[in-house]
Amino acid sequence: MSKENYSPEELLFDTLDNLDIGFVKVSNDGTILNHNLTFNKIFGYSLEKNLIGTKTLDYWLNSQERNKFREILFKNGIVKKYITLAKKLDGEKIFLQINIKLNKNSKGEIISSEGTFMDVTKRIKNEQQLSESEMNYKNLLEHLGMLLLIIDRDEIFQVVNEKAAENMGGKPTDFIGKSLNDVFPKDIAENYGKIHQEIYKSGKGITFEHIINLPTGTGTFYTSEQPVKDINGDITAIQIISLDITESTITKHKLEESEKKLKTLNSELEQRIEERTHELNESEIKHKNLSNELKAILDLIPGLVFCKDKNDIVTRVNQNFAEILMLKKEDIIGKTTFDLFPEDQARKFREDDLEVISSGIPKLNIEESADFPSGKTWFITSKVPQFNEEGKSIGVIGLAIDITERKKAEQKLEESGILYRTTVDGLQDPLHVINQNLEIILINDALKQSVKLYGLYTDLIGKTIKEAFPFLHDNVLDEYRSVFNNKSTLLTVETTTLDEKQVTTETRKIPIFDDEENVIQIITIIRDITERKEAEQKLKESKEKYSTLAKLSPVGIFHTDQKGDYLYINERWSQIAGLTLDEALGGSWIGGLHPNDRKRVTAEWYNAVENQVPFESEYRFKRLDGKTSWVYGQAIAIKDDLGKITGYVGTITDISARKLTELKLKESEEKYRLISENANDIISILNDKFEIEHFNESAYQELLGYSKDEVIGNLSLNYIHPDDIERIVRLLKDCFKTGEGQGEVRIKNKIGKYFWFEANGKTFLDNNGEKKIIIVSRNITERKKAEQKLKESEEKYRTLFESSKNGIMFTNMKGIIIDCNQAFLDMLGYTLGELKEISYHQLTPEKWHEMSTDIFNNQFLLKGYTGEFEKEYIRKDGTIIPISINVWLIKDDQGNNKGMWAIVRNITERKKAELKLKESEEKYNNLFQYSNDAILLHDFEGNILEVNDRASDLFKYPKDEILALTTPMLRTSEEQERREALDEEFSKKGFIKFEFNFVKKDGTIFPGEVSSRAIEIKGKKVIQAEIRDISERKMVEQELREIYRLKSEFLRRASHELKTPLISIKGFSDLILSLYADQLDPAITSKLREINNGCKRLQNIINNLLKTSRLESTELKPKLQKEDLSFLIKFCMHELESLAKMRNQSIELNILNDLYANIEKEEIHDVLSNLLTNAIKYTPPMGKIEIKTELKEASVVVSIKDNGIGFNNEQKKKIFQQFGKIERYGQGLDLGIDGTGLG
Repeated sequence: MSKENYSPEELLFDTLDNLDIGFVKVSNDGTILNHNLTFNKIFGYSLEKNLIGTKTLDYWLNSQERNKFREILFKNGIVKKYITLAKKLDGEKIFLQINIKLNKNSKGEIISSEGTFMDVTKRIKNEQQLSESEMNYKNLLEHLGMLLLIIDRDEIFQVVNEKAAENMGGKPTDFIGKSLNDVFPKDIAENYGKIHQEIYKSGKGITFEHIINLPTGTGTFYTSEQPVKDINGDITAIQIISLDITESTITKHKLEESEKKLKTLNSELEQRIEERTHELNESEIKHKNLSNELKAILDLIPGLVFCKDKNDIVTRVNQNFAEILMLKKEDIIGKTTFDLFPEDQARKFREDDLEVISSGIPKLNIEESADFPSGKTWFITSKVPQFNEEGKSIGVIGLAIDITERKKAEQKLEESGILYRTTVDGLQDPLHVINQNLEIILINDALKQSVKLYGLYTDLIGKTIKEAFPFLHDNVLDEYRSVFNNKSTLLTVETTTLDEKQVTTETRKIPIFDDEENVIQIITIIRDITERKEAEQKLKESKEKYSTLAKLSPVGIFHTDQKGDYLYINERWSQIAGLTLDEALGGSWIGGLHPNDRKRVTAEWYNAVENQVPFESEYRFKRLDGKTSWVYGQAIAIKDDLGKITGYVGTITDISARKLTELKLKESEEKYRLISENANDIISILNDKFEIEHFNESAYQELLGYSKDEVIGNLSLNYIHPDDIERIVRLLKDCFKTGEGQGEVRIKNKIGKYFWFEANGKTFLDNNGEKKIIIVSRNITERKKAEQKLKESEEKYRTLFESSKNGIMFTNMKGIIIDCNQAFLDMLGYTLGELKEISYHQLTPEKWHEMSTDIFNNQFLLKGYTGEFEKEYIRKDGTIIPISINVWLIKDDQGNNKGMWAIVRNITERKKAELKLKESEEKYNNLFQYSNDAILLHDFEGNILEVNDRASDLFKYPKDEILALTTPMLRTSEEQERREALDEEFSKKGFIKFEFNFVKKDGTIFPGEVSSRAIEIKGKKVIQAEIRDISERKMVEQELREIYRLKSEFLRRASHELKTPLISIKGFSDLILSLYADQLDPAITSKLREINNGCKRLQNIINNLLKTSRLESTELKPKLQKEDLSFLIKFCMHELESLAKMRNQSIELNILNDLYANIEKEEIHDVLSNLLTNAIKYTPPMGKIEIKTELKEASVVVSIKDNGIGFNNEQKKKIFQQFGKIERYGQGLDLGIDGTGLG
């Protein structure tokens, strides 16, 4: 690049455009003087759009933020890293980071401001997302009701939420920073350590249910332990989420013991009462805070605020009201208007108050004054009625705005008008003022005299210019319109023929502006220059040749007298300086000099004249069209024949183009220097060997700690992270080929720490034509950290979100579901895609809509959360499930409502449990109240706590009297000794059944059967005693004992009576058979044998009767002795084995050997024989019979099992009754063995 074509400003703009850094230069009034293309890109304009001349206010989000920034800038002179909101062309809001400084001239005056800015919307939104994610995470922790812990690889607690700390018996700060061994017993800590090592090894989480002893008690927990990973996927910690399911476990027990549930219900009721009390307290605090806020707002209102009741008593005023009266608020409240103001003023104020109170209609914008200690003050007052809850007007509220300054301004305006009129009339030149309709609204006396002199109309007010001066050319009207449009003074010269005489006038049309800089009127000053024009014409003719030469000159030519006052200028001089001859003549040309040059050039010019030396200088003219011309001026003296100086002749050469180039070059270099020195980014220039040739030292020093000597000439790769070098070398080579490149890199600072930078490079040619790269590197370490934190936060949030057993959903403010976890999907049976198509309102049955809307409007929107409430949801399959839900409001960083989080629990099982519990309680109450037995509840000291109606009836006491008794007072004194023994048994078993004699109120004694057990009611253990009156049963038992005695006596006597004839019959039949059997007919012998067999059977029956009688005798005592039970069983089996073989039955013996027991051998023989005989009798042929023994504690159990027909429940009742017998005739059992049914 050649030196002539080298432009630091172009290079700067190209570099900034490449790096998306905007540049802007702004005038003091907010007009944009220059900008680069990135300015267009950031604000959404096309690159061809020239925005120079637009106002910066068009790009600020609002004027308040812009004014705040200007205040800081003009106070400090420079602003760095200022974050603000701006708006793009389409209205989209963006965040900008601004670096800008003020520019001053040589006199220290502020002339403009300039600087750079970057679009940091993405970074700010990342930070907002991080903040929002952290907020969501915290909200979930606060509302889930779960225990949450995060433990790092050293087993140190990093996070402990309130719920977890509460269960461990402390606060979060008590545990954070401590290890597992510090908090848990050694065995529990080691167990957790093993679980954690397994997670670190497998990379997978685990879920389990366990019981743990905590300082707050033993609890059952459902726990999920999940790994927390960093951006590289490495596990850095373990997140533990535990749900306390102790309550669920207890609920199962409560279904079995309904009394325990009563305690829980009472506890919940007390908790809800406590919560409601807490809510009321919060409401009271909010009301108090609202009152304080109202007082603060009243004090901030810039007017006077007052409240008065209908009796004119002041009830409230703001601080401004108190200050203007120079009193305290408490000194004003309670007083009347007449106590505070003079009577005439107070009367007027009171009339207005009464009018408002009686009509109930506000009275607004009353202009009035009042005398205060500080003097008379004018106000605009508005008064409105104050109503009570019934809508009755009870007072007045007023606001008075001080307009004293406005009144003073109006007075000054009036005085200014008088002064203005006096000034206008005092001018010697004719003058008139016209409005936008070109109508004359004001003339001075000089104009009146002038028009009268030429015989024109003097009544000009209200007439248009054309009507007042019909001789004017049409272009004069265009001139006036141009002044309205161009907003600048217009000077014209016109020649008119009046009274046959040509009159030349110089007219100045001067615009008058309103507050918004719009032209509303034009002042016209007319000067008669007829004589001057004639003199000029003569001079022009005399110098025609000279003028022709001067006109053709490329430089401006001027001629002055010996004092230095201008006598002549050529046209080129006028073009350069922007002044006419009239404006330049004499010393007037000095007025056309630039204000910053005027003093210097004037001094140099008159110094040259005074010392008679040539003049030479560079200076500027400030032209009337607003442009500035740079000139090189020089002059020499003109002498007469005597050598006397008669004047000076000189030239001015327009050097504006050169000066502009030099100025732009200087500004460009200054901008580059300022940006380079003040940039927050590192700016480096590398050669094709990647060596550092230049950098901005301040940024290097601030960000990396290197000085210029430590970096210049070094290889840039020496400062790059080893893992990035290969990629960066490739990127730099590509940049040299393509001309630009971009990437992220880690750069090492002076102490060896690496920082992340975003590098943007672009190539250029230096003065020697060598290609170099300019690289701007922006520190993005914080952004990288923020991205990492955001990812970790989202990972934590997602782990918690997905591992929750409760349903979690997020909706927008319209109720449309945005996201939910798997538990919520499982609960309702939908997919996430299906749920996104419906709102959560559609999940709710219609009967709950009104309640949900009421909670949303009157609770949720006011407090930001709902608290837990219950309703129902509709599953995808149409089934209705009960749920409990807790919803809270999510806001964005601007405080706007963004959406709603909800935690949903399926409480179907709980509802079933509650229903069963309710049914159980109802059953218990019904059983208690309607039981046929008397039921007493008493404590362990015997104090009666509750009884049912049956107890009152049984003991003949009214309920209130029996509740005043103790249990010993209801039983006979003889039972006390037995009771003490029973108490000991009861304390061991917790249950006991016994019989007692009780005493009624009238002294009647009755026997009762008592069943006592320990139960728990409302957390207190009591005894429930069920008492049944067994008087009738005792009488029946007595009668039965007598019947049994008579029966036994009958059996004994009957046996003896039957045995006597039986002995005779059997004896004679045996004798006949032994003596005459061979002599008798066989038929007779057969009959005799049948008689003999019948006698034997009858004898067995009689023996059984006698045995039964003997067994029922209370005097019978078994004669126990140690016998071999194994032998006895085998003996009985051998006795009946032949009978079993006759029926083709098999007997399997499965008994222990050498079984000895204390028994009465003959009786046990009869029992075993009877059981085995029955088995043989009732087992079909080919059947199987098994005899088995087993030991149970100190007893031997003998069982005989067959595969016979068996017996039903009714038959079971008969077999162990006296004389009980089951008949099997006709059932195909081939029975041939009879029984008596006695045993």
